Amino acid sequence: MSEHNEKQEKSKPHPAPVYRFRVDKQAFETQERHLTGAAILAAAGLDPALLILVRAMKGGARDEIAPGQTVDLGDPGLERFFTMKNEHTNGLEGGCRDFELLADDEAALEATGLAWEARTLNGERWLFLRGYPVPAGLLPAQADLGLRLSANYPMTEIDMAYFNPPLNSAQPREIPNLAMVPVGDASWQQWSRHRTPNSWRPGVDGLDSHLAFVAHFLAAAASAS
Repeated sequence: MSEHNEKQEKSKPHPAPVYRFRVDKQAFETQERHLTGAAILAAAGLDPALLILVRAMKGGARDEIAPGQTVDLGDPGLERFFTMKNEHTNGLEGGCRDFELLADDEAALEATGLAWEARTLNGERWLFLRGYPVPAGLLPAQADLGLRLSANYPMTEIDMAYFNPPLNSAQPREIPNLAMVPVGDASWQQWSRHRTPNSWRPGVDGLDSHLAFVAHFLAAAASAS
């Protein structure tokens, strides 16, 4: 190469490095070597408030990346990320909370691993559990569960349960004692399932035992399907 051509080559600007990464099944490129977890999700058109970003590490390990955590994309190879729905909240972070709950009831809700809300609707106190798992034999596989707390709870029992969307038998069979009732601005399916008279134990029973009761009568309906 002549001296003239060599000078020309040296004077040419070097192209900026390109860093490649994949989010779920989509590939992306950037000239930024360092990106936060939130920026990676934003580059993929995804909402950091709704999704958790996880980095695939060598050897099969997985590393959850916080929205404000910086990732170095300059490591050799294609950086791979995948996302999960951010569903494991305890109801205090983003969930509506119109009234205070007993500490034992909060613990029972947190133990479910489901998002929940405490709402006051038309003067009544309601708890809503989002994405409650429905046993096999009933459809759909999950639904929102509503529970109404009386003014005298926990001295008086929690009664029945309400579902949205409505539950149905997986078989062509009608489930007895169901009705559609208004809850706030929506229509919910009421399951009229009751304890025997005087079986509620004030000071012993609470939200945790009622959730067990709900699981029991749903299992009974599913097994009969």
